[in-house]
Amino acid sequence: QQKNSPNTLILSHFVGRPMSTSSESSLIIKRLTLKLMQHSWSVSALTLDPAKLLEEFPRWLEKLSARHQGSIIIVIDSIDQVQQVEKHMKWL
Repeated sequence: QQKNSPNTLILSHFVGRPMSTSSESSLIIKRLTLKLMQHSWSVSALTLDPAKLLEEFPRWLEKLSARHQGSIIIVIDSIDQVQQVEKHMKWL
């Protein structure tokens, strides 16, 4: 997909076993936010507060999508294994 659409930003995360760190919502969002920050012109500190991070991610995504010259695709493999996905990823 990346080869066929070079202007597309693909953010991916692969969830491992249930109850592993790869299934923690806040860690997933932190990782995706760091990837977004790599493509952003603004430099601001990343909060370490998991609740704040979960709250700020949709804004980071919105800011970047307004400036990005292409699509942004988020791929989360095995999202059904993510802890409290309904609570923390309503925006999805």
